[in-house]
Amino acid sequence: MEEVTVMVTSYTDPADHTSENLEELSSFLHRFGLDARQGEVGIVVADEYFGISKYRKPRRARRKR
Repeated sequence: MEEVTVMVTSYTDPADHTSENLEELSSFLHRFGLDARQGEVGIVVADEYFGISKYRKPRRARRKR
């Protein structure tokens, strides 16, 4: 089976790089890698590539009060 590679490009404002937003992004990338059965999911930040190939299991969503 041959698979077509897809790349998504997105630009963000560094002011939005809060610990909460970065944790949400990390959770998304891990979940995406698991759900899409990817060998690796990568992200580039400030011209540095970060590859994720060991995915953590999703946490249960916390209830907002």
